[in-house]
Amino acid sequence: MDNTVEYQVIDAVDASIYWKDLFGKYLGCNEYMAKMAGKKRNEIIGNTDYFLPWKDQANKIREVDLLVVSSLKRYEAEETATIYDGVERVFLSTKSPLLDENDNVIGVIGVSIDITHQKRFEEEFRLSENSLSEYSSVKTRFLNNISHETRIPLGSVLSVSELLKDNWYTFDDKTKFENINLIFKEATRLSRFILNTFDISDFSKNGIRLNLQKSNFSIFLKDTVNKYTKTFCDTKVDVNINHFDDFLFSFDKLLIARVIENLLMNALEYSPKRKSITIGLYKTCLKNTDIPAIHCCIKDEGVGIPEKELNSIFNVFTESSRTASKASGVGLGLSICKEIVEAHLGTIWAENNSLTSGVTFNFTLPTNLLTLPNNLSSLNNIEEEKSISSVESNIIKMNLTTKSCCSKKKPFALIGISPFNSYFSTEKISEIYEWINNEYNDFAIFIPDGISKYTFEALGYTKARTDRKTKKQDNYTINKVNSALSHFYEKHPEKNNIKLHTISKLKEHKSYSELYQLYSNLFISNKEFRNSCLEVTEWVLSNNNSKGCVIDDFQKNIAVQYFLYELPIMTYATDILKIESCDFVYHSIPKFLKNLYLSKELVSPTQRFLILE
Repeated sequence: MDNTVEYQVIDAVDASIYWKDLFGKYLGCNEYMAKMAGKKRNEIIGNTDYFLPWKDQANKIREVDLLVVSSLKRYEAEETATIYDGVERVFLSTKSPLLDENDNVIGVIGVSIDITHQKRFEEEFRLSENSLSEYSSVKTRFLNNISHETRIPLGSVLSVSELLKDNWYTFDDKTKFENINLIFKEATRLSRFILNTFDISDFSKNGIRLNLQKSNFSIFLKDTVNKYTKTFCDTKVDVNINHFDDFLFSFDKLLIARVIENLLMNALEYSPKRKSITIGLYKTCLKNTDIPAIHCCIKDEGVGIPEKELNSIFNVFTESSRTASKASGVGLGLSICKEIVEAHLGTIWAENNSLTSGVTFNFTLPTNLLTLPNNLSSLNNIEEEKSISSVESNIIKMNLTTKSCCSKKKPFALIGISPFNSYFSTEKISEIYEWINNEYNDFAIFIPDGISKYTFEALGYTKARTDRKTKKQDNYTINKVNSALSHFYEKHPEKNNIKLHTISKLKEHKSYSELYQLYSNLFISNKEFRNSCLEVTEWVLSNNNSKGCVIDDFQKNIAVQYFLYELPIMTYATDILKIESCDFVYHSIPKFLKNLYLSKELVSPTQRFLILE
């Protein structure tokens, strides 16, 4: 591999070039990178940053990698790393999503240039007169804008309030209402500016935590626009809403309302009277993906934006040169819109109208973000026995020696067979088949084939041994299942086509693939979800840890892929298999999955979990 043209090319570059998988393991690198690590190339491949000289900075490096994967965007950042000789260096790293032949994200590809000397020069230059002058200029502009944005509305509120106070008994009701309405508008403008300032600071420091709620976006958009224009629009413009369908999906209503209001405010401010603003809503996909999304656009007929400024206007404290002299804004609204939309894994952009004057602001939002409980940790407080004491619960406990009290058979069961559990002997599987056949009209079998490798790999087995053990484990499990099926068919010849679903086959299902991608994105972007998945993984690893060694974060981040591959079928078998209802049958249920079922979050409304004791 080292002698290929590809490696010869990247080895000639005086910078670190590398690519990793979704869980931070190096898939390849150039010679410069190997020298920085003080290792051979084959010693780096298969390991993560936690096993390299810069392991103390690995958490920060991992955060940037996760940001690139979750946002699907190119990211440039300065990273500090201690190389093989113990010297701390500063690198300018450019990272992009690593895509496979189907444009699916499979990892991160990066280039890191050593800029340690440049950073030292910049630090000295920062103290120079030019640097101080630039700082003074930025500070002056910022303070002037703040003064402008607070002084004008505050002055209006005070002057109109004084006018009302002095003439309250002489003004008629119409005049009073007009003046009070003016106070309300100016106070709202001041409040919006203050909130935007606080939000930019908070978003930069703490990021954005989404409160996803499933809602009809069409109705939400209409209500938001009507409420805003009723208060602020007067007769200045006509707002036409067209091209509406019903879009039911999960988004943060409060934050997206801020996006719509900021974009409307921007359009209203720079549109001449008697000109219209048009809002459109369409079905689409996220850029360069097959992920379904909505596309919302707000089109005005104002002054437009110079082409070279179309991207920069979303930066903090940046305004278009055509609107900077207007009596409004300090360049916060659009940057907040960008932060909110990208937190939803969407995109936002502006483009000048080709046939008319003005500009169109566009944003997309994926329509398959998963709705989480407001506080996942609160699920731990659910009283298990109280919740599963009746058949009405989403979780049912049954014994193979008892019959259901319901005389009518239930529609469908999916039996999960674990390759790691000695509970599933051939005799036990046969017993389960018979019991399920008496209780259900139809059933199928699920085996998580191929993914045992993540558990073996996490426990320290070599790749060759992992492959052998995975294949042996899968064959052993499938043979037990088929042997039990043969005995079942002998007793029930009318049922000779019980389906066997495996991960290998499910990967071909679009619904399964979309759900797996969603759970993977959720694992990357949501801390509570990630920690819960890792807790399940630690439980599994501990039960299979014959060496008795401590399970570390690196091992859990490898083995968690097993759980992420199983999760779609355990929660949404109804959608994947295209059936109306399903009882997923298993011998036990992890705490996190149990809490999801009991809270009815992230689980098909027509799916239950049946624990066979």
